[in-house]
Amino acid sequence: DATVAERLAPVVAGMAASIPGAIDGDRPGLDTARVEAAAEAERQPLADRDEPWRREAAARARKQLPREQQLWGATIGVVAEGAAAEGAAAEGAAAEGHAADGYAAEGEA
Repeated sequence: DATVAERLAPVVAGMAASIPGAIDGDRPGLDTARVEAAAEAERQPLADRDEPWRREAAARARKQLPREQQLWGATIGVVAEGAAAEGAAAEGAAAEGHAADGYAAEGEA
């Protein structure tokens, strides 16, 4: 879609600016084939070392994590608001041995 491509061009150009050979400073516009070739040239040497490590990490994740955590990471709890949240923060801090506001209580070092 030409409209989407036009809107994404500045984002791609910004990222491509950090890739050697991706942007020709003498020509206006964005040569996407040039950007793609330069990005691939930078990626390939890293991929030879990176891909085996990623495969091993994925295999470990499949064995150790439920599917939801494989896709999204750790489950995020609901954050309480208001007085209930302040009370919970104080209780958690007290259990850890420090004040809820992050400052040491009297007698703490």
